[in-house]
Amino acid sequence: MPVNGTEGYAAEAAALLRQYEGIPFEAVHRAVRHLFPAPPARVLDVGAGTGRDPAAFAALGHAVVAVEPTAALREAARALHPPPHRLGR
Repeated sequence: MPVNGTEGYAAEAAALLRQYEGIPFEAVHRAVRHLFPAPPARVLDVGAGTGRDPAAFAALGHAVVAVEPTAALREAARALHPPPHRLGR
């Protein structure tokens, strides 16, 4: 059962994967990077999509909890960005 507000994401998962993964974490967050806490910090990513951002935060030394309600994106994120971070529901 889809979570309200997530309608359509499963149908567009393949295109979203290409789009999100095609832009590096640093490029997306360059303007606000200075606002991120120094590691180690705890990071919660709700709507984690392809897992790009949680993986980058984990690589920086943060403890990350990623939540993605769309199964197609969650499964792709697990395949693209395996542990050390966890992607939960």
